[in-house]
Parts: sequence; structure tokens; C-alpha cells
Amino acid sequence: MNFSLSRTTLIAEADPVGIAGERAVCDRRGVLYFPDLRLLAVSDLHLEKGSSFARRGALIPPYDTGATLLRLQSVIADYQPRIVVSLGDSFHDGGGAERM
Repeated sequence: MNFSLSRTTLIAEADPVGIAGERAVCDRRGVLYFPDLRLLAVSDLHLEKGSSFARRGALIPPYDTGATLLRLQSVIADYQPRIVVSLGDSFHDGGGAERM
């Protein structure tokens, strides 16, 4: 059974906004999609947040990066953008990329 929605359905069901004269939709999964440009904007992924907390003794599961990337993969598969822009705050701290 396939539960994914078509790009047209996603755009129709999302909340529309206008930004600098461009039509965009605010997807409830936390992304902004510009249909005419086929551009997907994401931000504040905070990759490796769990491992950062774990290094300081917090007992939380270190699986947040995998879960975040799976959600991003799902959104990309749904919209099939030509361009993906990450606006920043991708890693929780300066050592996140090395811990991946």
C-alpha cells in the first residue's frame, strides 16, 4: 500500500504564502516549497543534537540525525525538487559533522 501523496495534492493541501512575489507553500512537516521554482527550503535540522547531549551525560537516544535525514528524504521524495536549500543551523554544535 502506498501512502505517499502526489506533489499536486501536497501543494493543494498546504498553506500558501507569498514571499518576494513568489508563490510558496508551508508544508506542515516544517519545510517551505516554491512550486514554480521547484525549490525546497529547510533549516534548523540540528543534526547530531542527541550525540552532543550524550557527550555531556544526558541519557537520550542518539538517533535524532537518522530520523531527521529520513524525514528530509521523505519530503524530497514527495516534492521532487530541482533545488534543496538548507538555510542554516544544520548541526547542533561545531563537532556534529565529525560525529556523523
